Amino acid sequence: MNQKICIISTVHNAFDVRVFFKEAKSLQKQGYQISFIVKHPQNSVVDGVKIIALPEVKSRLRRILILPLKALVLALREKADLYHFHDPELLFTGYMLKVLTREAVIYDAHEDFPSTVFARDWIPDPLKSIISKGVNFLELGLSKKFDAVITADPAVTQRFSEVHQKISMLLNVPPRELVNTPPVDIDVREKSLVHIGSLSRSRGIWFTLEVIEELVAMHVDFQLDLYVKTTPDKTLADLSNQIVEKDLGSYVKIIEAIPYERLLHLLRNYKIGLIPFLNMDKYRKNIATKMFDYMAAGLAVIASDLPPQRFVVASANCGELVEPENPEAYAIAIKKLLETPEKIYSMGLNGWSAIQDQYCWEEEEKKLFKLYADLLG
Repeated sequence: MNQKICIISTVHNAFDVRVFFKEAKSLQKQGYQISFIVKHPQNSVVDGVKIIALPEVKSRLRRILILPLKALVLALREKADLYHFHDPELLFTGYMLKVLTREAVIYDAHEDFPSTVFARDWIPDPLKSIISKGVNFLELGLSKKFDAVITADPAVTQRFSEVHQKISMLLNVPPRELVNTPPVDIDVREKSLVHIGSLSRSRGIWFTLEVIEELVAMHVDFQLDLYVKTTPDKTLADLSNQIVEKDLGSYVKIIEAIPYERLLHLLRNYKIGLIPFLNMDKYRKNIATKMFDYMAAGLAVIASDLPPQRFVVASANCGELVEPENPEAYAIAIKKLLETPEKIYSMGLNGWSAIQDQYCWEEEEKKLFKLYADLLG
């Protein structure tokens, strides 16, 4: 196979788990020539994927206005057989690629972006409704021009199905090959609570501090480790200050993000994974990726009782669902689960088994390969 694929992202980092580790590497192993236009210090080749570097820009406005244009120029130089872009700010870039090259173009919509606007702390509240409607209009309008849309959630799939017939849903699940060993015995796990991923108000970080205070008041023996990625420095500084002011330093540890494979291995040493999302429209539509990673590592999941998490947790019997934004209910659920280690292990084993049987990238990549085969013949 000698077909050239150009993947583009101006938002994600070069080694984003979904874009690089799953999609790009899977396609490269399938025999496609992959170039990846993305923010990176320099041009390079990693695991057979040619990385074409975009400059890192600190200003969010410059990123939105300038990087899509730079990405368009670089993408045109690739003369690819298919262009696969990942961010809503690249919608016009994707449209121009379709017009100028007449080749296949795929839009990969990771989230429900119109509702995501309301979860972004940096967007002024008076503008959120206007921006959300604009994003919705552009996404649905321009996506009609593309050859296919890829989604990651049933709700987003439903939204795009109103305007497009060729949609593939690829869940953000881990590769089975990385987690094919059963969960370790609960008695040898040294860590109690963990949260992975970005931190923000809507993702429940300030709410989590309230939960911690409740646990401390209940005299629960625990520590929460936060493996943090793509979080603004100001948010981390504010969080650190709050931890000091509330005298919670002995209960909370902030850890920098680590490579995906190593993270999945380290998670096996924990008992419970937290998903404390607030009750917002975005989290009623998007499945938490961290849930599948917790399941893969054999952790019990404690999550806000919202539809995406409810479907998976209830069907796999891999954790507890708690009323969103209720710190006392969260603390009680954590306390009860920590007091029943055999239940933690059973839930963790159920989650791990579900990953082996159903929620694994090996099953999702088959849909990706089929979509590419359909578009490229």
